[in-house]
Amino acid sequence: MEGPISSILSNVSYLDLSNNRFSEIASFFCAPKVKMLKFLYLSSNYVLEELPNCWRHLVNLELLDLSDNVFFGKIPTNIGSLFQMETLKLRNNTLVGELPSSMMNYTSLAVTDLADNKLSSSVPEWLGDSLPNLVILMLQSNQFSGNLPSQLCHLTRTNFGFLYD
Repeated sequence: MEGPISSILSNVSYLDLSNNRFSEIASFFCAPKVKMLKFLYLSSNYVLEELPNCWRHLVNLELLDLSDNVFFGKIPTNIGSLFQMETLKLRNNTLVGELPSSMMNYTSLAVTDLADNKLSSSVPEWLGDSLPNLVILMLQSNQFSGNLPSQLCHLTRTNFGFLYD
């Protein structure tokens, strides 16, 4: 399948459109009807755009996999409004900037895979303080600088994936 994602799919709760040729997702994401969505898999498509800045209506989203695309720009701050988020995978895109502090709201977050991007600044201290359920944290192959914060030691259940390039 290719092109934009059809709005006919706006009432589903589980959507796996991985390994296709979708090239645009903003119109689907930003449609207010897409509020029942809990699991969204869009990895390995050809999406070449900025991450949409319209996440507030996706209040039920628990899993978001946008890995292996060509998303660029910064991670929008209102992505932190996804309070139910348990798995966030943005691996292998070209995202830049720092992790938005609004992600501290992900108190249920267990898996975070942000590897293979161009994220920079330092690894934020709040990762160790605000995400008590974090089990997997993948940050390798980015452009982070500085030391790892000691707060990461608070994550006793976490398997880390770090590689400073």
